[in-house]
Amino acid sequence: NNFIFPQTRKTQQQEEHQLLLSTFQNKKKEKKQVKMANIVAFAGSLRAKSFNKSVLRYAVAAAEKQGITVHVVDLGEANLPLINQDLETQSEAGIVFPAEVEAFRSLVSKADGLLISTPEYNFSIPAPLKNAVDWLSRPGSTLTNKTVGLIGVSAGPSGAISAQEHLRTVLAINGSFTLPGSVRIPNAYQTINEASGEILVEDYKTRIDSLVKTLNDEILLRKRA
Repeated sequence: NNFIFPQTRKTQQQEEHQLLLSTFQNKKKEKKQVKMANIVAFAGSLRAKSFNKSVLRYAVAAAEKQGITVHVVDLGEANLPLINQDLETQSEAGIVFPAEVEAFRSLVSKADGLLISTPEYNFSIPAPLKNAVDWLSRPGSTLTNKTVGLIGVSAGPSGAISAQEHLRTVLAINGSFTLPGSVRIPNAYQTINEASGEILVEDYKTRIDSLVKTLNDEILLRKRA
């Protein structure tokens, strides 16, 4: 007497189908890995308590929270020599650079993009940063097709805008795409705690969060193109 009315049987079949479909979709979601960018980040200042280093640390943490892989390079610890072609040697495979330069170039070569925080010296790019970019731009340039996000921090009111614009020019010449929008943080002694490195203005944190998200989105968009 286990008679099942046709309508009931149909409802049970629909429920079983929906359960199977749901299970399949969940497994598909589990297998699907969200692709995120792989970037190299560095600041243009060598000073231990550099405002730009502090802001970069926040930006790196924000990027990692979003799932972005970040390799941080301290230009002071990287020990890059001043650019000098006399330090290069020639082999059958091409130019051989000093070991520290080779390591830096290799790291950038494998990355999808760059995140750079720069101060401004005499309304332009600080020497350590320009030196690093110049090494990256040597033949076999590791800057070609890189997507770059810029942050600038200055003690004055400019937010390192001149340094950023000069850096854009140098990167563009080398085939990099720099995001149109950047983060500029002026008046660093009022906006950043020098001792702790904490950013004191929430709006700047929000802008940095947005910048690293845009950097990741742009990289993924260009990789699909």
